[in-house]
Amino acid sequence: MKYEVTHSCNHTETHELVGPGAERERKLKWLASTVCSECYKAQKLNAAQSAAQSAGVQLPKLEGSDKQTAWAEDIRSRWIDEMTTAFAQGATTEQARRIAVRLAALVTTAREWIDSRGDSKAILRVRRSEYEAIVKEETQS
Repeated sequence: MKYEVTHSCNHTETHELVGPGAERERKLKWLASTVCSECYKAQKLNAAQSAAQSAGVQLPKLEGSDKQTAWAEDIRSRWIDEMTTAFAQGATTEQARRIAVRLAALVTTAREWIDSRGDSKAILRVRRSEYEAIVKEETQS
């Protein structure tokens, strides 16, 4: 069944929900408490851009369809956060963030982010030499 939902950002979207009535009502209430899909995408893009700016790196616009790039932006943003945490074990948080963002900037296609989404270390394996050079440069400064 289709429902018109006004989200917390005051944008309205149509959602198709199935299942028992109580479950649909719970889902409708939750949807109303969240931002719409366009605002969500914008928030994720802004988070990745903010991380890049704080690291002094410009993240490239990803190549792919609108749907692919929106999905890949979300994956890239989560990857930067995850790798910052992982890299912080051997560096300061600021260095770890710079390393993660600089590595993320090397991946310019949405497809590569989507293909590696289940394996956060795939990008590190593929770009091992770049990773080692970036880590060396960042930890020596």
